[in-house]
Amino acid sequence: MRILFLCSEDKWLGVSYLSSYLKQHGHETDLLFDPLLFNKSYIRNERLGEIFSVDRKFINRIEQTKPDLIGFSVVTANYQWALQKAKLFKEHFKIPIIFGGPQVTIAADEVITNSCVDMVAVGEAEEALLELLDTNLEKKDVKGIWFKDQKNIIKNPLRPLETNIDKYPFPDDDLFYKQLPSSYRISPSVMSSRGCPFNCTYCGNQLMQKIYRDSGSVNWVRQRSVANVIEELQWRKEAHGSKHFVFMDDIFSANIDWLREFVGEFKKKINLTFNCLMHPSLAKEETIKLLKESGCTMVNFGLQSGSAKIRKNVLNRNEKNEKISQIAQACKKYKLKFAVDCILNLPFDEEETINESMNFLNSLHPNIVNSYKLLYFPGTKIVEIAKDAGILNDEDIEMINKGKKGRYSSMGIDSKGASLDDYQKFALLITLIPLIPQKLFTKILKNKSLVGIFKKIPLFFLPFIKVGVQLKAGFGFILFNVMKNEVFYLKNHFKKVRVKHG
Repeated sequence: MRILFLCSEDKWLGVSYLSSYLKQHGHETDLLFDPLLFNKSYIRNERLGEIFSVDRKFINRIEQTKPDLIGFSVVTANYQWALQKAKLFKEHFKIPIIFGGPQVTIAADEVITNSCVDMVAVGEAEEALLELLDTNLEKKDVKGIWFKDQKNIIKNPLRPLETNIDKYPFPDDDLFYKQLPSSYRISPSVMSSRGCPFNCTYCGNQLMQKIYRDSGSVNWVRQRSVANVIEELQWRKEAHGSKHFVFMDDIFSANIDWLREFVGEFKKKINLTFNCLMHPSLAKEETIKLLKESGCTMVNFGLQSGSAKIRKNVLNRNEKNEKISQIAQACKKYKLKFAVDCILNLPFDEEETINESMNFLNSLHPNIVNSYKLLYFPGTKIVEIAKDAGILNDEDIEMINKGKKGRYSSMGIDSKGASLDDYQKFALLITLIPLIPQKLFTKILKNKSLVGIFKKIPLFFLPFIKVGVQLKAGFGFILFNVMKNEVFYLKNHFKKVRVKHG
């Protein structure tokens, strides 16, 4: 059978894995990719977005390829985009549509109610999709998939997790490479493991763990063998000319024995560079030393707040500031560049804890500080915390479940008429930390008048500060890649227009 996947904005590694597994078993796969020209968070213009819409192109492709099934991989951020496309397709075709991905797994009851969605895949979907296609979409008791049967919904039980993830073929990235810029081949994303052992309140991982634990699966975190990962990297290096790898594991190299083996094999057989994500509580000085030796150029720590109080009471993160400082010092000792993430607009965060956070981040003085607005994902613990704090109400939560209110640009007004949007107030100052000498930054924080000035600087200047930080850290190529990618999509759009009308 033939399945047509729909993706937007970026390469979806999960779809690449699904495609390669289905192809391995004799099925055909194809992809429609929407670059979301002028409809991204960093460049959005409603009028231009409509002009560069790919809807007609998608309809034409479906008419030509005649797929048996259309599949969407859905996260909260693209849920409404997926629904819009699914409704459009239902107006033109009678092809069944299936939704899968994190949004479906954590909010399946909401997703399946949409008239444009015929089925949902809950959890990891390789085996479930294969069984569905092998039976020509006729079987209605496929574990891991919910079906609509007239007015009823068939909620099949979750499929057990596959513990041996080495069994899956390497991702079918060629599915994307035909439609994406060369930067994705040169610096591809890779997963050496699946799952995360932590239960942070703001992350969908906590729900995924619970869903699988309740169904009897206990091995949420699974690691590929070193040999399997190295083989994939060799293939990417030789077949696609890859020169740098981005490990997308929630936590890379949590197992120090695995890392020791990986470093030796990577240096001997790959000898390129990579960057990765880590959790500070699982890192050791030896971890940092091994990463540097193996060719890691940047490690990113999802710290989220420099306030131990906020981390523990709001985020369910129990790492101590002392431990984080030790890892930061190890990074500096071995000259491994590191970045930290910081979330603003957290419930119960206030000027005192934010000031504490900035002081601590300044003491670490990372190469990059990434500041983000809090995203509320359906069913996460932080939604309950925000409701208790009076930030969210039942209507807000319903909108979050529908993917309509996941990002907040304003948190309201306090009794004195001041904005409660901490991102608006502090994102610029936090992002500046790597550019300002530590002693000077400490003086700025002690001067309320100076802090007040920074609060009033428009966020229009934030992207320019981010560019300065990236240039200083030696990662200015990220900006240029983003710009080149947008130019690629624009050229590709006009090229197709000329072909159509030429």
